[in-house]
Amino acid sequence: MIAALVYAPPGCAGATPGTKCQQTGLVDYVSGSSMGTKLSVSNSFKAATQITLSTGTQSEGAQLGFGFSNTSSDTQSTTLTKSASYEVKDPGPNEDGIDHDQDMFIILINPTVTVSQKSDGSIDWSPGFSGSGAAPQNIWVSELRNPATMNPDKAKLLQQLGFTAADFKTIRCMDPFAGPGVRNGPGGAVPDPCQELVNGNNSSAVGLDTNRYRATTEIIPYDAPPPNGGCPNEIYTIKNDYQTENANSSQQDYSVSLQVQGGIPVFDNLKVKNTLTWTTGNTDTTTKDSSQSLSYTAACPSVNYTGALDFTVYVDQLYGTFAFVPFDAATMEVVHQGTVTHGGKPAVGQLVTLQYGGHTYSTHSSARGSYRFTRTKQPPLKAQTKGTLTVGKHKKTVSLGANSTSTVQL
Repeated sequence: MIAALVYAPPGCAGATPGTKCQQTGLVDYVSGSSMGTKLSVSNSFKAATQITLSTGTQSEGAQLGFGFSNTSSDTQSTTLTKSASYEVKDPGPNEDGIDHDQDMFIILINPTVTVSQKSDGSIDWSPGFSGSGAAPQNIWVSELRNPATMNPDKAKLLQQLGFTAADFKTIRCMDPFAGPGVRNGPGGAVPDPCQELVNGNNSSAVGLDTNRYRATTEIIPYDAPPPNGGCPNEIYTIKNDYQTENANSSQQDYSVSLQVQGGIPVFDNLKVKNTLTWTTGNTDTTTKDSSQSLSYTAACPSVNYTGALDFTVYVDQLYGTFAFVPFDAATMEVVHQGTVTHGGKPAVGQLVTLQYGGHTYSTHSSARGSYRFTRTKQPPLKAQTKGTLTVGKHKKTVSLGANSTSTVQL
């Protein structure tokens, strides 16, 4: 069972090849933050089979990080959520930019499903865990792409549990940013790509399914420090404050092998013998009622970096986690930009906000004192021409547009 997908943040390259930089990026889902997914097994069974979640038998499993709770608006689904005390971290790569090989899945290796069939043919189901609670296992995309690189103890455990190369591909393909896997083919190892999972009816040039991924108002600067300068030693709190009020729904299916105990007739209704299909769906479909947060330690690229200078933070609504998406001119636009100075020198790490259209966008001044606000092109900016820029105690009205600039002196 996939409990969560944690996206790696931007990293940084060392001063010389093969060395670590002084301050790599880090995402930290600290105490009080949330992640998880909504789950159903309805697609495991043949059409016209009525499926209902059995209430009152939820497994908390909180002492080990994840537990189930009822989904009030859906009688067929349960919500799997990280406990408040469970902390999840994932560092950025020791290279510039983002390496999605370091995206991390949290899988639960001991889920159970108890089913019973009523006299009318309908089915009740209830999730749980074998043992005292959830048993999470972290597994990185790099390990899923090439299982030969997996930690030996982890590989042995998963092999004993019956995991196969097909299972690893199933998990990997739930991350649309993951690169192709490796499999044996004619003449040796060959790429093993996923079928397209996210090129839906409104996907963007960067492959984002905008039903699944929702843009927040948080912009992360990513600029190399100037000569003799340093990277801001900052830790930012990122929240799921969205650019638009529109919340689309999304869900995806993945199938796993099923070890049947009991042999009751209910299993005759399975679409595929001894196979359970999990349907994972939105955990956050509102703007204000579902609060999620992330602690992010900032990183700066090396002087040789030539990529995007900022990242928009998106929420993966299937798992309630945050993804960093580089600026893409095809789907994003610049709204306002400028610099922050103090005593004639760049002021780094300063919180900069821009309020317009009923939303407050946030960023920080980069290692060079610059800042930039961007947004998704859809929906259009409409008639918004002015906004309120705030840096510390300094507040002023500014023009909006790609050519609009400001300098703020602290």
